[in-house]
Amino acid sequence: KGPFSWTEQQEKAFQQLKLVMSSPPVIALPDFSRPFILETDASGQGIGAVIMQNGQPIAFFRKKTLGPKATAASTYEKEAMATLEALKKRKHYFASSSIIIRTNQLSLKYIHDQRLVEGVQHKFLVKLLGYNYTVEYKKAKRIRLLMLCLELLIFYY
Repeated sequence: KGPFSWTEQQEKAFQQLKLVMSSPPVIALPDFSRPFILETDASGQGIGAVIMQNGQPIAFFRKKTLGPKATAASTYEKEAMATLEALKKRKHYFASSSIIIRTNQLSLKYIHDQRLVEGVQHKFLVKLLGYNYTVEYKKAKRIRLLMLCLELLIFYY
């Protein structure tokens, strides 16, 4: 190897990296004294979730491929699965704080008012028992856009 050299190409790459690292969406640090927002989404083949505070993403997860049984599940069940997976993977965020769960499955907002006939409904409510939470409805387009932005952020780092 030759001596270290910092050319215009390296300077340009460094300046671009600085710009990307200091521009939204940058993953923020959590504030455990404030509520967390958990936005979930499910598609035909995968599920995902974003944890946010003050409009800034803190953490996220996605499962690109689901098994055959989960792939055949209803959208309602997949949305519930996305929430349960996020709670399982990131439970340390939610242990001492309240959660606002945002889903694009309107019927999950009314889970407490429904007659529980599906196994996923029971599992969903049992897993949520230990948390201080509310469920809100949010249009899918915004959640998917946020997930895409975070995927691009991770891809480029």
